[in-house]
Amino acid sequence: MRQYEAKYAVFLTKPSRGSSTKFAKGGGWVPNGHGVLAQKITLSEDGNAFESTIRFDLFDPTGEARRRRRRSNGPWGTDSGSECGTFAR
Repeated sequence: MRQYEAKYAVFLTKPSRGSSTKFAKGGGWVPNGHGVLAQKITLSEDGNAFESTIRFDLFDPTGEARRRRRRSNGPWGTDSGSECGTFAR
């Protein structure tokens, strides 16, 4: 088995405070936290199938982990924030 991992940094922003006129004149966007998207991929020996796990972690502007909102349906409401799947050609 061959294993790979890809990580992506995501930087979150929000509009600056003040009037829309101030924003339009360059008030711009201010930092509002960051996130890390990590994907682990395991490729089968013959290269015809792989398994992929994706995780997305969010952090507020102070670096504290943001709580995940639970949903009653779908994989994105799980505590781990991960979804796994196996795919074949």
